[in-house]
Amino acid sequence: MIRYEISHTTRYFHSDPVALSHNLVHLEPRTSDHQRCMSYRLMVHPSPSDRLRRRDYFGNHTQSFAVYEPHKKMSVTATSVVEVAASVLPSQ
Repeated sequence: MIRYEISHTTRYFHSDPVALSHNLVHLEPRTSDHQRCMSYRLMVHPSPSDRLRRRDYFGNHTQSFAVYEPHKKMSVTATSVVEVAASVLPSQ
């Protein structure tokens, strides 16, 4: 198994304050026969008031969250550690 550490950040910037925002992300890697998600963390700033984690119809992990305080910028960062079987890696 080969271990990967993955980080993804999305930043939003608004010219005027946003009163509230509802968001849905699909950033958590799936575990399958050839890969295993060892850890996953989602960080949102400003901190969300509501947060819900579930699976969609296809078995993908989703997270929805809402920020109810006025904000001009928001950042969403997902960090994961994934192990992938060497046999499924593309040849060089």
